[in-house]
Amino acid sequence: MSSIRKSKVRPVIDHNRCKGKGHCVEECPEDVFLLRRLKKTENKSLSLGMRLFVLVHGGKQAFIVHPENCLACGACIKVCSRGAIKLRKWDN
Repeated sequence: MSSIRKSKVRPVIDHNRCKGKGHCVEECPEDVFLLRRLKKTENKSLSLGMRLFVLVHGGKQAFIVHPENCLACGACIKVCSRGAIKLRKWDN
């Protein structure tokens, strides 16, 4: 893969909205996302309501593991029923 950035935007996940269904992981053509269990420190940063939801529903959420691969196609945004994903300008 080339070191040239594909897009000037990157996805950002609001973890207080992500319900960990993994649709973004399945839909992303560039493997930007990963569904995994939250670490204790990540869990503590969530609101109480979301901590309870995550606990009851398997303890997983989506995380961005390869932001540099993002094509800014918006597929992840379209499939996220909670609106937890936004594309933000990357000034690097």
